[in-house]
Amino acid sequence: MSNNSEIIRAAREAAGLSAREAARLVDVTQITWQRWEGQTSRDTEIPFAYWELFLLKTGKHPTHMMIERGVNSEPNFELFAEIVRIAEREECAKLCDKLDNDADHLHPNDCSDAIRKRHNAKLTG
Repeated sequence: MSNNSEIIRAAREAAGLSAREAARLVDVTQITWQRWEGQTSRDTEIPFAYWELFLLKTGKHPTHMMIERGVNSEPNFELFAEIVRIAEREECAKLCDKLDNDADHLHPNDCSDAIRKRHNAKLTG
């Protein structure tokens, strides 16, 4: 059993799932999951995409999370657009701070058009 196999098994057990339940969660056969955990004579490495999916579905992914929409709900594009606007504002604020603090090291490709204009004006002015 490899170190990865032990991590996979520990993650499954921490999620309170059987091997069968974990396999269903990521849409593979139980024997495939058991191979990933090193429980068979033919153990294999879990593909990264399946590991990521497992972490997302169990709520253990270090940087992302899944949000259920519900069975009959349509995607809320207005909410998505607002989330994008908030993220852009936060990124813009970070870039503005970097521009104000360290203009010589800010790469122009990292800037939005407005920040790029401000950056160029600061460098030439």
